[in-house]
Amino acid sequence: MAKVTKKASKGPRRAARPSKSATIQIVGAKTDVRTVRFGTVTATVARVDRRTETRNIRQGQAALRRASKTLAKPGVAPIRKKGVPSYHSDPKVKGHVVCVMNGTKTSGVFDDRGVFKATVW
Repeated sequence: MAKVTKKASKGPRRAARPSKSATIQIVGAKTDVRTVRFGTVTATVARVDRRTETRNIRQGQAALRRASKTLAKPGVAPIRKKGVPSYHSDPKVKGHVVCVMNGTKTSGVFDDRGVFKATVW
């Protein structure tokens, strides 16, 4: 079981700033316990045997190979459900949006309250 500890901060809290790079320091490489520090968080875990480590690396690489085919494709495929509208900009009328629901397309605008109002031509 992993033990995670966090150091107490000194002084007033400052706004978190994203770091340009993260550094992981591995301590105790020759013992049966491995401690990994990531920023102010320290995780201590039991070392696994070499066979398990090799198996986990191979499984991770296989999973990455499977996922890389999907991750390499740009864009997303929206999930369409019956009764749930989806909106996109109207290419024919500037400032209007198209509402697509249950196979029906309706052009309109959103009012000041955020409610879609169909436009009658």
